[in-house]
Amino acid sequence: MKRFFIVLVVMAVAFSACSSDNGNDDPFRTVEYTYIFNQGNYTEQNGEISVYEEDAHTTINRVFHQVNGYELASTIMDVTAIKTGLGYLLCANPDKLVPVAMIGLGALSQGVTNGIDNPRSMAASMQSLCVANAGKDFTVDEYYNYTYTNGSLSVYDVQTTEFISNVHIGNNVQGVAVDNEQKAYVTHDGGVTMVDLYGMKIIDTYKDEVYTGAPKQIIYLPQNNSLAISYPYQGIVLVEPGTFRCLNRFNGPVDYDGILYVSNDNELYTISTEYNSDYTVKSSKVYNVSQRTGDYTVIYSGHHISGFAVIPFTGHFIVAESNDFTTNSSILILDESGEIIDTQASGIGAFKFLFCSYITQ
Repeated sequence: MKRFFIVLVVMAVAFSACSSDNGNDDPFRTVEYTYIFNQGNYTEQNGEISVYEEDAHTTINRVFHQVNGYELASTIMDVTAIKTGLGYLLCANPDKLVPVAMIGLGALSQGVTNGIDNPRSMAASMQSLCVANAGKDFTVDEYYNYTYTNGSLSVYDVQTTEFISNVHIGNNVQGVAVDNEQKAYVTHDGGVTMVDLYGMKIIDTYKDEVYTGAPKQIIYLPQNNSLAISYPYQGIVLVEPGTFRCLNRFNGPVDYDGILYVSNDNELYTISTEYNSDYTVKSSKVYNVSQRTGDYTVIYSGHHISGFAVIPFTGHFIVAESNDFTTNSSILILDESGEIIDTQASGIGAFKFLFCSYITQ
């Protein structure tokens, strides 16, 4: 039950952005920052944002409160942004979608609640913002496995966050990705469902011919127009958007969370944590996954890794260590060889980080 709780509700995301010189004496002037979005504790509604400046080796915490004058008062489940400078915080407990300006992190509204129903993840194109909802209806079997039975995809106008429509998907909805052709892809117990965002209808559902069980996470790789799909304890599948034609299959150490990350230069990464029988951590590693050979190469081996990203400005790696969930997470900065060059504390009781990057143009 404890493992399910951690996987289900605890996530955080980090963004990287260039700040502009606004002439004011505030934390957002002239230098390049990494924004760290901390999920916080699910029951305490203390999700927050930290700002890390690599050149100065400093971190500013509780930035959302400093900028906006009030607490977010929710749990951050996912974050995404588009190149026009709009960002979005997907929150749970209470469920809401909060638009923010990526320069300065000012909230643009108190949050949209229509269509947000026990959310898991989101993805955006330049037209649509898509939210994958697990729903609140569930069943529990004799082994205390939860099945959320009313999963859906909610779609919003990416500029205004106006709710457009909702499409029923199925059981245990998890991940979502959007391609360049206005199609969304949602992972759930039945496979990966493709949704036409123009007509708001289901087109097809992909079920892998080799990997069994439910897929977990999915991301779009724009540079080679493919979708990467994680299957816990089995590997990663690359498929072609629109057709679901299998392009490649990489057997390897993908864990229960199935975390996937793609850098700005199209490198694919995953995190794998193994546990002993008493749920203590046996090993925890970040892997680079070659899209050419399928090889999994260890980038960093830690105690209990809860997030990873590549900082676009420097190419350095940023890793979150959970510290056994007893204190705030440690943020480690690694150079290209994997050597630790900086350590920071971040998060408010944060359990898990999912990192991704964003750069203003």
